Amino acid sequence: MTERREVDQALLRVLDLRAVLVDLVDGARELACEAIHLGGGLRERRRRDVAAVAADVPLELLLALQRGEVRAALLDHPFDERTDVVELRVRLVRGEVAHGCNPMRAVDVDAVTIDAFGTLVGLDDPLPALRASLAERGVDRDLEAVRRGFEAEVAHYVPRSHEGRDEATLALLRRDCAAAFLAAAGAAELDPDEFPFVAALRFHLLPGARDASNTLLLAGLQVAVVSNWDVGLRAYLEALGLDLPVFTSAQAGAPKPAPAVFALALAHLGVEPARAVHVGDSDADRDGAAAAGMRFEPAPLADAVARILA
Repeated sequence: MTERREVDQALLRVLDLRAVLVDLVDGARELACEAIHLGGGLRERRRRDVAAVAADVPLELLLALQRGEVRAALLDHPFDERTDVVELRVRLVRGEVAHGCNPMRAVDVDAVTIDAFGTLVGLDDPLPALRASLAERGVDRDLEAVRRGFEAEVAHYVPRSHEGRDEATLALLRRDCAAAFLAAAGAAELDPDEFPFVAALRFHLLPGARDASNTLLLAGLQVAVVSNWDVGLRAYLEALGLDLPVFTSAQAGAPKPAPAVFALALAHLGVEPARAVHVGDSDADRDGAAAAGMRFEPAPLADAVARILA
């Protein structure tokens, strides 16, 4: 009986020590989380691959702490009740965790693609600038005429946006669009090569779009723009201060809902369709994502991001 009591006391001392260590791990993890959040304001954390994570010391520290916390949790369960916890531990050890401060949430998404117009960016009203450009060339038209011209340009551009695949074809596409505008606005006598139609187009980020895309990046997900647009989209986004991978229907050779542009983006990102989500505002976005084998979330972007990370 004396021998048994000594063993029990030793075990109690070990368990007490383990409890202290777990508390220390918890405290260190919380500090690591705070450091990472502070660091996020000092540098932009972009797409995460193995090399990028390995070079990020705070994230590696957090990952190690997350693994340790799961191992500690395993000790609190009888062996025959640990199946689901063991599976979680395996996923964590493989590094399949979100780089945030929720170590127990298994990640089921590696990448999010975002539609451009209507989801990420909007267009400032171009009618006043277009009317002014007409007036500068001696053509006085009311706003209704200018509106008809703009609607004709949009109708011409949308099904042909993928034709602007390089500098030469983009110049031709823009010339034809300007010609469509001038004809419908009652100013066909003007030279479309000389009319500054593109200069009237000013885009802006939609409310919450920048914060939403940054939230995805901070969660360790890859983020890219996938849109029915010509090759000029990247320049528009860079002018707005967005530095994301951009994949357009012009690069893919076919517009959404064809899956080609999604396949192009996912191949570049190295992500399987089943582990990717597309956010958009149109039937072409929804149907294209489905054709590519991706999950779809409808805009607004901020709401979609909240659902993805929930």
